[in-house]
Amino acid sequence: MSATTPLYYDDPELYEFKATILELREHTDTSGCEVVLNRTAFYPEGGGQPADRGDIAGLPVTQVSKDNGVILHRVSIPFEALPESFVVGAEVACRVDEAWRRDYQQQHTGQHIISAALLEVAEAATVSVHQGAEYLTVEVESEAVSEAQLEAVERRANEVIEADIPVTTVWVTDADIDAYPLRRKPKVSGSIRLVMVGDIDCVACGGVHVKRSGQVRLVHCIGVERIRGRVRSIWKTGDRALADYRLKCSIVRELVDIFSAPAPELAAKVCARLDEHNEVVRRLGLLERRLAEESAVRLLQTRTKRHAGAGQDGGSKAVAPKDGAGQDDAAAPHAGVLTAVFENEAKGFLRQVGERLAAESGVAACLVNRKDDSVEWCIAVSPDRDFEFNALRPELFRIVDGKGGGKSPIWQGGGAEPNCSEVLFSAFVRHMET
Repeated sequence: MSATTPLYYDDPELYEFKATILELREHTDTSGCEVVLNRTAFYPEGGGQPADRGDIAGLPVTQVSKDNGVILHRVSIPFEALPESFVVGAEVACRVDEAWRRDYQQQHTGQHIISAALLEVAEAATVSVHQGAEYLTVEVESEAVSEAQLEAVERRANEVIEADIPVTTVWVTDADIDAYPLRRKPKVSGSIRLVMVGDIDCVACGGVHVKRSGQVRLVHCIGVERIRGRVRSIWKTGDRALADYRLKCSIVRELVDIFSAPAPELAAKVCARLDEHNEVVRRLGLLERRLAEESAVRLLQTRTKRHAGAGQDGGSKAVAPKDGAGQDDAAAPHAGVLTAVFENEAKGFLRQVGERLAAESGVAACLVNRKDDSVEWCIAVSPDRDFEFNALRPELFRIVDGKGGGKSPIWQGGGAEPNCSEVLFSAFVRHMET
């Protein structure tokens, strides 16, 4: 099988070309096939740069890889479903996705410029890079890079972009590579391709780059993280940086309208509003805890009243709507079993009620918090009463159409059946009687 002639190095802006199919082979997962062409402008994945996308004779190219000088183009169509005209020896029209290629040309050349600026400004040597779908990361062999240094790095990188310096390449050998001012030693030997951004950067690289630094347009550092004792900076580069700028400007304009404040005052306005919100949340939490305490006490009072009734053997059913209306007592088949239905209470409310009930001796309670299309349930059983949750669990889960769990004295969960309270309470009472 003949090697494929690469066209992307000689002309990185070649997006349409014709080629001859040399070989077709089924991919191992059978969902596509791989095409070998005699020549190609599709860049194969490598050197940290993703492969090109596009199409061959209208068939989408989803991956491009290299195998011993042969470039394999994977198309998203099963081998047996290929058109009759798509055969070995056929000439096909090929198209590289220009937007995709441009994006990663900007990412790759932008990374070279950023790495050069990091070394120049912060004496931080690049050890790894990642060209992701959303942003570019550059990890350096330094434990710390200050915010001031990163700002200076960004400023220097954009000066290089603004200068619109030529980006050139040259093939060299091991014998003459020392004549070039390399930013780092190459990881390969033999015939080595060097990429140079004027006299700013020179490094061995097999990627596809822009022709001039101005085509990168803009770089902006959006964050930094520390990993393995090193600093990893995160960048928006090229058209991504401009899109990020437009997005953030749009967000600022919206916040200016919401808070009726100019952009420089937004942070202070937001902080003040958050302080107000946090205070409301704190006070609401206090009220919810007070409501949970009062609800538990009222349930316990129904038990006390029932026990005071001569010869009465009954339980208690208490209904506590969200609006704070009173609870109604109702007879139940077993003494010491408390049941209550609540409406649209906050998350965690049932547990607070259950914990208060379980702190009393001899209590077994089943509580429901009913919502529009779901339900929360809670079982509270005092440690001095026997209760085996696993014996009740299958029936409980079926009744509430949900799940949950826990350990003594509280079990809780949720379900999709908001109208399950009567059936659930009956099952719980039966379980406590056995």
